[in-house]
Amino acid sequence: YKSLTVDTYVIMPNHIHLILSLCNDDLICKEKPCHDIIPRYVSALKTLTTKEIGFSLFQRNFYDRIIRSEEEYEKIWNYIDLNPAIWADDMFFIC
Repeated sequence: YKSLTVDTYVIMPNHIHLILSLCNDDLICKEKPCHDIIPRYVSALKTLTTKEIGFSLFQRNFYDRIIRSEEEYEKIWNYIDLNPAIWADDMFFIC
C-alpha cells in the first residue's frame, strides 16, 4: 500500500507490536479509505506468513489504536522498543 509504512515493530514469542503510519507525506488515501487499509494489511501479513511457514500462527482478531499525538506516538514507540526487556513479567511468559 502506497499510503502505509511500518514505523517500528517487535516480534514477541506470542504477539507482534507495530506502528503503521497512514497517508504519509501529505498523501491523501486515494486508493482505499484509510479505515480499510489496516484490516487489509493485517490480513495480508497473516496470509503471507501462513503460506511461508505452512500453518497459521495467528488468532482471528487484532487490536488496533489510533495514535492522535506526538506524545502518544513516543509513548507507544518506547513501549514497543522496551517490550522484549519486560517479557519475563508478561502474564503469558513461560520459562
